[in-house]
Order: sequence, then C-alpha cells, then structure tokens
Amino acid sequence: MQGQFFSVESFWQKLVEGIEKERDWRRMYVGPQLRWTDFIINILKKIGTDLGFEVAKEYFGIDVGYFTVDSKDRFDWNLDVAIEHENSDKTWMDEVCKLAHIAAQQKILIAYYNYLGAEESLESMLERAVERIKSRKYKTRPQSWVFIFGPTSVDINHSFKVFEYDAEIDEEARKLKGLEHKYPLKAA
Repeated sequence: MQGQFFSVESFWQKLVEGIEKERDWRRMYVGPQLRWTDFIINILKKIGTDLGFEVAKEYFGIDVGYFTVDSKDRFDWNLDVAIEHENSDKTWMDEVCKLAHIAAQQKILIAYYNYLGAEESLESMLERAVERIKSRKYKTRPQSWVFIFGPTSVDINHSFKVFEYDAEIDEEARKLKGLEHKYPLKAA
C-alpha cells in the first residue's frame, strides 16, 4: 500500500477529530495515564491507516510508525513517519533524542507541558530541543519535526500547541512555527 503525501495540518486535524469523537476524552485526559496513552495510540494508528500507510506500534521502539511498501515484497518498506507519545512533562527530551536518530520523513512528538509549575517557557524548551537535534553526533535526514504539547492534568485550561520545525529548509523557515489556531483542542 502506498502512503499519501503527509501534511502536518491534515494530521493535526485528524488527531483533533479523533480525540473529539470520544465523548469522555476529557475524563480520560485527567485519568490514569495508561488509559489516555492507549486512547491516543489507537487514534494515531487509525490516522496512519486512513492516510494509506502500513502502521506498526513499537517498531524500532517508537510508539507508532507509518510505513510505505514500495514493491510487492512486504519486506521492502520505508519508515515515513515516526511518532512518540510521552505522558511525562519531565522526560520528553529523551524522546527527542530517540527520534533524532530515526530515519523518517516526519518525526512527531506528542508531550505535555506544566503551565503552572514549569521553570522554563515552552518555547525556550523547544529551542533547546532544536539545539539538541542539531547537535547529534550522527544525523539522519530529513529532520522534519512536529511537536504537539498538551497541558498536564494539573492545569487543563490551556489549549494544545503545535509547532513545526524543519532543518532542511532555509534559516528563516527553520524557525519553530505554531499551528494550533486552525484546529483548536482544549481539555477543559
């Protein structure tokens, strides 16, 4: 099966729609983390399938991967999108390092930010993540990223924020760009 062109905006829209289809998603969001993670992973798998990708969970140790198969041989495949979902607002930088070493067209990190208790702004943390990506000893190409941050369950009054980063394009376009305004998602 051949995957379609991957659009960040389309992915985000499908993620918001998938979450909002579940009437009790807000209860899951503030409930046990494993329930929320399972819910998100199932939506991510459905999005990949709907986009025409082969989908694998925990392949290469990543939460979800979207693949295309380029021939009749199912073992001749390419990893197009690598997605990590990290519940902890303290350990997501580890997922940045993991994804930085994965060769995929698009890397997506879904994580959470504590707006009430963070000692550093989200934008500053993301700039550090970009610096970490650029400083890897071994680099994969392309380095095209999406960062999605929801609020932690201690303060669900903030909207999810989406940022794009692409190291393959010119310096001006390389800056983090926000996307969430078109398809807002708020837990409260």
